Amino acid sequence: MTRSRATEPEVTRDAPQDISKLHDPPARQPRRPQPPLPHVAAIRLHRRGEAPLVLGLKATRSSTILIGRGENIELRVKDSGMSRIHGFLRCDEQHWVYVDVGSANGSWVDHVEGRVRLVPGQPVLLQPGDKVYLASGSTFIEALDAMPPSDVNASTRSAAGRQFESHVATAATSNLPVFLLGPSGAGKTWAAEVLHRHSGRRGRYIAINCAGLPSDPNQLKSELLGHTRGAFTGADVAKVGAFFAADGGTLFLDEVESLSREAQGFLLHLAQMFLTSLPAARALVRMRSLVIASIRF
Repeated sequence: MTRSRATEPEVTRDAPQDISKLHDPPARQPRRPQPPLPHVAAIRLHRRGEAPLVLGLKATRSSTILIGRGENIELRVKDSGMSRIHGFLRCDEQHWVYVDVGSANGSWVDHVEGRVRLVPGQPVLLQPGDKVYLASGSTFIEALDAMPPSDVNASTRSAAGRQFESHVATAATSNLPVFLLGPSGAGKTWAAEVLHRHSGRRGRYIAINCAGLPSDPNQLKSELLGHTRGAFTGADVAKVGAFFAADGGTLFLDEVESLSREAQGFLLHLAQMFLTSLPAARALVRMRSLVIASIRF
């Protein structure tokens, strides 16, 4: 009897496996691109008892706008509750932020979560619709995504015109002198009038055509500083000079290139001293006017 030989199982060798693939992490799903943050293109400054002021913003690396009630501030607000330098707007990476510099009465911002008091020195990102309340809250800044159509009139619909209007609105809030340069018909007189209206000054707007000023020193001083009765021959009545008539308001010196050499030296002396006095020995007074000068080319 023969014993049948047991059938041995076949041994098959598969192709060698790539072990490295066993350790590969699962394929990652591509991230969805995050929508870009909306840009703030303008702000609207709300002040109690005054019309809102719209200011266009140009995003550059060096863009910083100081806000407060002190002198030489880009965005000057006459609010007794605000500090001299209350805070500032700054452009960070094409986006605008507001920073409170440690003001006495603080700053608040209205976000979706509600009103939050800002930590001094800590920037807060502004988005269209945000409102930053300063001090008592009667003054606040509203962030806008564009210049409102109602604030862009027919004469400033171009990009250059809107930028110029923004510069005019910024200069109106400062006490610094303003210099306007442009050809005839460019709108220098219009810009000076807008500067006066937006400045919030309650004094008068006095415009002087420098081409018509006298070259005689006594008459020139009389026109600009005034005189008392009997100060010189022919001074039958007292006269208030242009510099004093514009006190608390705006003094517009149009076409200063037309001034005589004597008049230029006299005005330069006034600008350097920034102090004026009447010939009749009145006490010195400091000018509180916005001074605007224009040159035609």
